[in-house]
Amino acid sequence: MPESLAGQVKPGTSLAVTVSAAVLALTATVVEVSPAADPVTRTVRVRLALPATPGLRSGQFGRVTVPVAAGERLLIPAGAVRRLGQMDAVLVVDDGHARLRLVRLGETTAAGEVAVRAGLTAGERLITSPGTVMDGAPVTLR
Repeated sequence: MPESLAGQVKPGTSLAVTVSAAVLALTATVVEVSPAADPVTRTVRVRLALPATPGLRSGQFGRVTVPVAAGERLLIPAGAVRRLGQMDAVLVVDDGHARLRLVRLGETTAAGEVAVRAGLTAGERLITSPGTVMDGAPVTLR
């Protein structure tokens, strides 16, 4: 995990793990946090104990959610996000035209909103139901 988050976990901490390929959401326990960071990648090795779960295989990729201190975050409707291959994008209104903007997303809330980590700033006008609107199309605000 990034060294900036390593201070948030210690042995015994429970963390949420999702394994998309197996359609699983689990809770794992931190077993070990390496005392040293990799100087090249700036990451710290953290070992987790996963519960024995049918369908979970050795070597599968999983994502671990590490809770961080609450702060302000920019939330947008999940329906405003377009998936372009492995990238996420939204359409913003700029000078009367729709402009495609790549964004880096964070967690999704229970209310169906998604946090924006990069690529969009508060106050920008977002097309929340883009439908078939294309980049560069003229837009009339209502």
